[in-house]
Amino acid sequence: IEPGDWSSDVCSSDLDERFKRLLEDLLELHIEEPDFGVEEFAACANLKRTQFYTKVKRITGLSPIELLRKAHLEHAARLLKETDLNIDEVRERCGFSNSTTFYNYFKQQYGMTPRQYRNQA
Repeated sequence: IEPGDWSSDVCSSDLDERFKRLLEDLLELHIEEPDFGVEEFAACANLKRTQFYTKVKRITGLSPIELLRKAHLEHAARLLKETDLNIDEVRERCGFSNSTTFYNYFKQQYGMTPRQYRNQA
C-alpha cells in the first residue's frame, strides 16, 4: 500500500496516522507470508479482531480483508513489472492458492489480466 492511497480526510488524528503507518509496515513485512491473514494482522496490531476491523475500516475505508487483498494485488503488480517470475509464482508469492480467484481479483482491480498487465509494463 502506498502512503498516498488513503485520503488524509479519512485520518483524523496523529494516532490514526501512526496506526496507518503501522498497517503499512505490517503489510510490507508480511506480504509474502501465505498464512498472514486478518487474525495475524490484528494480533500484530495488538487488537482484538472486532476492534481491528472497526479501526481499519474507519481509517482506510476498507475492511481488513479488502486491505490485505489490495496489498497482495499491488505486490503482484510490482512482481509482474519488476521480475521474471511466471504468473503462477507471482500468484503463490502473493498468497493466492487458486488461479481463478487471483485472475478475477487482479482483473477487477487493474482492468486486465496479469499477463496483459505484464505485457504492457
